[in-house]
Amino acid sequence: MYEAARGSDGEEVTRGRYPVIDVAEAWELRSMPGVLAPGTEHRYQEEGERRTAWMMHPDGSCARASSAPGDETPTLHQSGPRRLQDLLDDIRRTWLRNGSLHVYGATATISSDGAIHPRRGRWQATITS
Repeated sequence: MYEAARGSDGEEVTRGRYPVIDVAEAWELRSMPGVLAPGTEHRYQEEGERRTAWMMHPDGSCARASSAPGDETPTLHQSGPRRLQDLLDDIRRTWLRNGSLHVYGATATISSDGAIHPRRGRWQATITS
């Protein structure tokens, strides 16, 4: 998946709202894509001052965010059935607005089919394999 996402222009090219970061190293953020889109993989690379981050999902969705010095916002390339960068941006907005992410402090139940149902306040999700 990474090789396909690495240089693809994607179906949608936009500008991002937030700086490019290494999600795998951002413990505050890395949990939520796994809850909302299980199986999402992350890659990150710095070449000089250029930062690039990729997200890939087994359903064929991929996103690439890239920024260089002087860029006000990163360039985003997305394709597939999910807009993974939009998902990450929504997670970041929630984290910044609330000071924490929904998954922290959530309670969870496991249904007879093995699905996990985390819940905190009005937020809830379902994780299936």
